[in-house]
Amino acid sequence: MVNKVVDYMKKWNMIEEGDVIITGVSGGADSVCLLHILNKLQKDDSFSIIVVHIEHGIRGLESELDAQFVENLAMEYNLKYRQYSYEVRKIAKEHRISEEEAGRKVRYEAFMNALHEFKANKIAVAHNQQDNAETMLMNLFRGSGLQGLGGILPVRDQIIRPLLCLSRKEIENYLKSEGVLYRTDKTNLLEDYTRNKVRNRILPYITQEINLRAVEHMAQTADQMREVYQYVEEQAQIAFHNCVQLKEGIVEIPIDLFHKENNLIQKQMIRLAIQYLIQQLKDISSVHINSIYELTLKSVNKIVDLPYSLVAQRSYKSIIIMHKQNLRKEKVKKSEELNIIIQVPGTYQIEDDEIEIEFSLIKEKNLKKNLIIPEKTYTKWLDCDRINSALQIRHRQPGDYLMINEKFGKKKLKDYFIEQKIPREDRENIVLLADGSHILWIIGYRISEYYKVTNTTKNILKVQVNGGNIHERRS
Repeated sequence: MVNKVVDYMKKWNMIEEGDVIITGVSGGADSVCLLHILNKLQKDDSFSIIVVHIEHGIRGLESELDAQFVENLAMEYNLKYRQYSYEVRKIAKEHRISEEEAGRKVRYEAFMNALHEFKANKIAVAHNQQDNAETMLMNLFRGSGLQGLGGILPVRDQIIRPLLCLSRKEIENYLKSEGVLYRTDKTNLLEDYTRNKVRNRILPYITQEINLRAVEHMAQTADQMREVYQYVEEQAQIAFHNCVQLKEGIVEIPIDLFHKENNLIQKQMIRLAIQYLIQQLKDISSVHINSIYELTLKSVNKIVDLPYSLVAQRSYKSIIIMHKQNLRKEKVKKSEELNIIIQVPGTYQIEDDEIEIEFSLIKEKNLKKNLIIPEKTYTKWLDCDRINSALQIRHRQPGDYLMINEKFGKKKLKDYFIEQKIPREDRENIVLLADGSHILWIIGYRISEYYKVTNTTKNILKVQVNGGNIHERRS
């Protein structure tokens, strides 16, 4: 059996010469087996072991006896020993998480502390095939994606799992043959935790009633799923970097480029977007991924709420995934801040948009006959005598409108934006030249028909925009 473990470690390149390995030992069969095998191997290979035990403060005397047992084992093997103690129930209550999750959190916190304290470079933990099968089933029940169905990784960052190739029965038989004692954690027999229910009820039923080698077959399937996931992940990363736009707290996925990808790649791109925003995928299930995917097939402005205070929103051309506080923060800020009263002549800087707007007046006596008014430029020529109020540069406000034809038919600014398919998240940021509620010019788009220069125009207001990257459209 030791050879089987050695071959598995070589396959995954788990241990190299000079490694200092933090080895988590609870005192149970799995971790004692791991320590026993690594202790044997270190005599032949040049790596060293640090024994770390985490005391959870839950089982009273039993927990203290476990700690003493592990410390004695470390002394027997002449290995360095370090114990970390936590009050897991208190931590679970403070962080509003389960005791199971809190226990996992403090274990890996302790391992990382030991890693730095002993200048180690690897952490060995004792997960086996049954742990892998339990994880696969729990992920499946939660609606996990491909990655979850790959179970527990043999190697992840600095963490190695040398016993992942062994069944629990192999481990117990090995310890018996070697005459090695271990402790039994009675809480593993209780069904207070979800994993214990899977371990004590579901897996025994599967192996006894369906297939004796079910756990072994699930381990093989996990290996295959990891290979599939690795390929999908690589392709999704390429697609993600080629088409996704990243901002602080916001990910924007253009729908046209998104739909060019395979359905499997599309959904992995969504996972990558969420991972970019919250640095994890815990509690993100296929239900959440599918709800975002379905936004690409729905109408504009639909919103999906997600865990971790995220939202996904459909715009005209993209799916935007962001933190909730970003949904309107930028819009409100800009709408409130931009409000400039214009004097003619004059030049005004719009810092947010990096543009300069210059105003000048051409009086009747200076007008040329048959003056041609150019189109599709960043200069607009407007009938100055039709302006009723003090001119303003601002963002949109309730009641804004413009006139869209020669009969001076009114259209609400909101309706114009919708017709032009201007994304909702962009509307608040468009710079407007306003005469009260009447919009002379939606800068970058069109002017109101009412202010167009005609044969009866006497004085012309010339407005020129310089700089920025406003997309000019025919007025």
